[in-house]
Amino acid sequence: MQARRKIIQIFIFFGIDGYPENHSVRTFSKEELGELLKNSGFPFLHFYYPYPDYKFPTEIFTDESLYTNSYGRNYPVYTDKTAALFSESEGVKAFEKEKILDRFVNSFLVEAGKSEVKEEEEILYVKLNQGRKKRFRLLTRIIRRNGENLGRKRGYGPGGRKGLWKNWRSLEQKAWAHDRYQNLPCKAEQGKIVYPLLNGKTLHQEIRELADKGNVDEIKELLKGLYQELFAARKVTDYRTEEFRQVFGSYEGREDYECICPANVDLICSNIFMGEKENQIIDYEWMFSFPVPVNFIMWRLIHELYTHISKLPQLIHEDDMMAEFGIGYTGL
Repeated sequence: MQARRKIIQIFIFFGIDGYPENHSVRTFSKEELGELLKNSGFPFLHFYYPYPDYKFPTEIFTDESLYTNSYGRNYPVYTDKTAALFSESEGVKAFEKEKILDRFVNSFLVEAGKSEVKEEEEILYVKLNQGRKKRFRLLTRIIRRNGENLGRKRGYGPGGRKGLWKNWRSLEQKAWAHDRYQNLPCKAEQGKIVYPLLNGKTLHQEIRELADKGNVDEIKELLKGLYQELFAARKVTDYRTEEFRQVFGSYEGREDYECICPANVDLICSNIFMGEKENQIIDYEWMFSFPVPVNFIMWRLIHELYTHISKLPQLIHEDDMMAEFGIGYTGL
């Protein structure tokens, strides 16, 4: 037992212990690293936080975006094996609540200088979708320019830059079946898509708050209202077109699904900003001009909620929530 405890200490907590078996690697806290740089003649510091780590970063946060852009998402681990000793999502929530998350991030990227440098554009957040096929990869940045926070996207794979604006320009104006939901307007800038950054509450945040209060009936009512409004034009149609097969594969499946067209398959709750008179939808680059089963879009929306809201499974099982919308795993 003592030998096993020592192994756990060495291989799980050796970073915290300062790599005792390694005489060349040293680890520092944010405060220690800042003091070291300032004492070395670099008083102007700008901290970035690569995630999941500095070796294979998918997202890069700053002090401004660390508490607002969902730090702590699950990503594949490509280095050493890890052991889940506690709920990391709950730990992140606790650190966020106490405003100490920047002390517990996985790694730091520091821009240090002897004088302060003022850039025309200040980067607040970066994300690269590396898990997608190359032609679907996007580089997303949140920047501040002239006092205004903006989102900016560009295609990252072969042909991505040329096709991105063409796709967004044609899809931006496609109306939904209900006037209360509108796609957020955007514009083109040198091969990039630029759009204003919204500051309101998302549907995801609203459902998280209801889950924390245990209001499962209100969550159902909210989702059913969304379903009826956004998919009012749904109808049974043969969705198995050649365009559909090129994107989703050639699995035959059932013929009697209710479908929607155009179809936004990335219609998740974190992409819907709630307003008093109208709600705005962001990140609609995954909208297709061919029929897609409504059940698939709704399954993805619900599954994403259960992936990121830990209280939700305690209120109602995911399968039972799916059943509220006629979604099941039999007869597919």
